[in-house]
Amino acid sequence: MESSQPLELTHGGPEIDLPAPDLVLAWVQFPDRILEVEACVLAHTDRAVLVEWCFGQTADCAWILRDAIRERIPSSPCASPN
Repeated sequence: MESSQPLELTHGGPEIDLPAPDLVLAWVQFPDRILEVEACVLAHTDRAVLVEWCFGQTADCAWILRDAIRERIPSSPCASPN
């Protein structure tokens, strides 16, 4: 079923892109488990954040609730410096 709500309402408000990713620990649900992963916040709204995480050489991203993240101490940057 397709939602009739605009994407802005679905994510909890206007989307704000970050100039530099914030480093976080994020709880992410997979089909067979829930894991806390090291991730980078790429964008956010009042209620949700777009996080990106890597497993090996594969990157993935998802919108998750803000309560499912916490700040982490940087161990490695999310993106390569230019």
